[in-house]
Amino acid sequence: MRTKHLLSILIVSIFLCMKLFAQEAANDSSGNLDFDQYYESQKKAMNSQWNSQHDQMEKNYNEQRTNMGKEWDRLIKEQDEKQARFQAEIEQKWQEFSRSTPIKWVEYNKSQDAVSMVDFEKGTVVFEVIVIDGEPMALEKVKEKIAAQAENIFWKQDLSGKTTMGNQIASSKGYTVNPDNLNTYLKEEVLPEIKPDPLPYKSKDKAKRRKYTARVGMVKNHITIRAEKYMPIVEKNAKRFNIDPELVMATIHTESHFNPNARSAVNAIGMMQILPRFAGREAYKSIYGEDKIITTEYLLDPENNIELGSAYLKILMYRYFKNVDGQTKRKYVTICGYNCGPTFMRRKIINKHNLSVMSDKELYDLLKVKTPKETRGYIEKVTGRIPLYDIF
Repeated sequence: MRTKHLLSILIVSIFLCMKLFAQEAANDSSGNLDFDQYYESQKKAMNSQWNSQHDQMEKNYNEQRTNMGKEWDRLIKEQDEKQARFQAEIEQKWQEFSRSTPIKWVEYNKSQDAVSMVDFEKGTVVFEVIVIDGEPMALEKVKEKIAAQAENIFWKQDLSGKTTMGNQIASSKGYTVNPDNLNTYLKEEVLPEIKPDPLPYKSKDKAKRRKYTARVGMVKNHITIRAEKYMPIVEKNAKRFNIDPELVMATIHTESHFNPNARSAVNAIGMMQILPRFAGREAYKSIYGEDKIITTEYLLDPENNIELGSAYLKILMYRYFKNVDGQTKRKYVTICGYNCGPTFMRRKIINKHNLSVMSDKELYDLLKVKTPKETRGYIEKVTGRIPLYDIF
């Protein structure tokens, strides 16, 4: 678009110069040349050239959009097929497939006979292991697999290098679990509490298996511990995009409870639950001026996720909803727009109601009635959590 604008300016400048030249030449000539006719012929030629270049630019732009759309479709299909294959493999052995959600991190081991499920809202960790029923030394094998799975997830780092569950597991004796005392903690408090299912089950691969379960509680302030890890990233991007850091923190809390591995059923990714093809793509282009395929791996990095999520909040607040009067009212509309989309908010709220005559409370009450059910709960949660982060 910038190229088109510059080209238009250049052509207009040429036309003006040609016109001035023609007028001056006409004043100085003896009348033998028809400079008006000359000017018109040159103008026609330039118009033809401009139309040709414009058509080519339009063609290139449309081709780029088409190719980008095809690449997005290919990527989504590839991800869906990969997920379907993985789920089918799990379902060969397990009674049901457990998937990650915005607040739940599910991790299977490589042999697909052990799984951990971390609930970042409730603060619980569940380990499950399946073994062939009647297998010798079954309980000992279960203990080994649970210990290995605990060691894997307790110290696993996110893509920004932060330990996801660091300092969030403590023993009943009061000490924080770390790599040095993990084995002691497991032997004393976790492995003795393993419970086998009363009955075995027959899986799709025709084997008879039994499931064993162990449960671990996280420390009470586990959300605060995770939140503090990401505050510097939030503060940096909030300042960069001129939005309140408290709003970003409350949004992350509501979207994922600071789960860097968050994924939703509609493929919203990461801590701020960004849809790659829509909000992610728009935010990236607003920052870097480039239309780019935003991958799942890119959004699972909290640095990237918080950057794009913060940028999208800016887009909502200062582009889509810039005409909403009042800082608080604009914030309310932005929060709802982050959940249900700017198109809904424009069509169903902004275009149908005179927000300028409403008080902050009147608008809030309206949004609690006229937005989708999920959004009604969403604005209540986000606004209620903003004061938790009033520390910036």
